[in-house]
Order: sequence, then C-alpha cells, then structure tokens
Amino acid sequence: MGQKLTELNSILGNSVEKYQYLINNIADVIVEIDLNGIFTYISPQVRKIFGYKPEEIIGTKFFDYIHPDDMPSIIDTFEKAIRFEDSVSIEYRVRHKEGYYVNVSANGSIVKIDNDVKIIG
Repeated sequence: MGQKLTELNSILGNSVEKYQYLINNIADVIVEIDLNGIFTYISPQVRKIFGYKPEEIIGTKFFDYIHPDDMPSIIDTFEKAIRFEDSVSIEYRVRHKEGYYVNVSANGSIVKIDNDVKIIG
C-alpha cells in the first residue's frame, strides 16, 4: 500500500510539473475567473503582454481592465457563456499597466472545478 501511494504521488508530481511547464511557456495569457468576474489565476505572461505581475491581478475584477466601449459586448459574451455553458470567442481591448489598450482575441470556456464554476480562457 505504501509503495503504491509513493508511485501515485510521483505521478501526480510529474503531472503538476508538466502542467506548470506548459502554462509558463505558452505565449498567451491564461486566466481563471470566477462568476463574480474576479481573477483567481493568471499566467506569468501577463507581465510581458500587459505589464502587470500576476499577484497584482489575482483578486481584482476582470472588468476593471476592459476598455469602456467594449463592456457591453464583454458582458453579453459572459452571460451567454454562463447561460449556455459553452465556449465563446471575443475580441476586446485590455488596459496595459502604462495606461494604453492592447487588442485581445480570446477564447473562454465554462468549467467546474471543485464544485465551483469558473471561466477559463
């Protein structure tokens, strides 16, 4: 029993390392947002693309970074994704830390993680 548990822990550790390697080396920003629009995860690439450190973003509202003119489209897309539990694609502008806006093309999906519903994109 102890040896089997050790093997399972090793497999799990390898899976976590592989996942972290992929997330850290993909060119895109990966996010996890709760249904209140709060960032619960954002990948390190956020610094290169938008100028923020991940810890500056986690716990803040997704909508606070969106160009005001894009808000109606963003809200509509969020509502559709939640209502139909489907994947969505959208283009919008995100505020860079220096104040200018960056054009973004994003895909997102609704997923259930530990009984919590999240948007992953």
